[in-house]
Amino acid sequence: MRGSPAPDRASSALEPVDFSQVPHWADDDHAAAFAAFAEHRKKPGGVSYKQPLTGCDPDELLRLAQIAQHVDLKEARSFFETHFVPLRIRPGGRMLEEPQILTGFFEPELSASRTRTNQFTVPVFAPPGQLVDVREIADGSLPAGYRFGWRSANGVIGQAPDRAEITSGALDDVAPIIAWLNDPVDAFFMHVQGAARLNLSDGRAMRVTYAAKSGHPFTPIGKLLVEDGHISPSDVSMQSIAAWLRANPDDATQVMNQNRSYIFFKESPLGDAHLGPIAAAKIQLTPGRSLAVDMRYHTFATPIYVHASNVNGYDDCRLMIAQETGTAIRGPVRGDMFFGTGERAGQLAGGVVSPAEFYLLCPKAQASDLAEKWMAA
Repeated sequence: MRGSPAPDRASSALEPVDFSQVPHWADDDHAAAFAAFAEHRKKPGGVSYKQPLTGCDPDELLRLAQIAQHVDLKEARSFFETHFVPLRIRPGGRMLEEPQILTGFFEPELSASRTRTNQFTVPVFAPPGQLVDVREIADGSLPAGYRFGWRSANGVIGQAPDRAEITSGALDDVAPIIAWLNDPVDAFFMHVQGAARLNLSDGRAMRVTYAAKSGHPFTPIGKLLVEDGHISPSDVSMQSIAAWLRANPDDATQVMNQNRSYIFFKESPLGDAHLGPIAAAKIQLTPGRSLAVDMRYHTFATPIYVHASNVNGYDDCRLMIAQETGTAIRGPVRGDMFFGTGERAGQLAGGVVSPAEFYLLCPKAQASDLAEKWMAA
């Protein structure tokens, strides 16, 4: 990123800095980030956050979230400065092979029906009973990297049907159906986002969120459309991909099927209408303040200050909270910002691919120990 020294290729590091050295720290809306952080006090009691070697202590983060509920919003900046130390992430070694970028995601708002009609013909599947988490089996029956598999009638574990097979009817009369959509392109992007707010034909609303997936690797079809010359690299975005798919219905299904990964959903509580869906951290996402991160490096509930040089044409600096993850989020300086619900949020999120710099806000008691762990990573 502009103005940043070249990282040391020999090792990764967390560089302690003063808050005065964090770009535009004083100009941020600390209250908005503080409110998102305080949401973690609502985490269900039976849910625990995983701590990677390079991640902050989840117990300490949740302790601070409990304290936050008794702090006035006017004291938000003081709260972060009192309890945390900013550490600039300087990737080195193998981490340099991973992207250092910020992208955006959102919650689509779609028309749907509880029952199939002439208009609503695209199913939203819940996980079928044959789908199994292979981490609980670990018998080597699937390629490396597959989290889910398919248990056949004779008990053998193999690959689950992929998107092309499911689109052709492999799950008909097999998987439960939560709802029906009226547009396969909308359904595809709902899979990419992993959640949606559905406005049902009976006037009610429901939220659906990620429950499981087919296990097959995710393939970004935008990259394929660029390679085939259908979209120029400078124009690729969620909007341009969707426009091409709708303008080329005869080819759209084949292109979408190139992404073999298929997502299964579950119904989720509507919750606070001003917030997004319940995500991997088991709390509702906050527009503009929730960040999807790579859980190999970061712990949920960690505050991360992100300096991105081009977010919809602007230099963007803000404190966000690690509350989600995703297949495409790979790297210690790789984030996906939640923009909110609906069409406008989708427009803002769809074209964001910006170089980024991360400042990890670590609880003071752990800062020195965590910096040492990053040197060894």
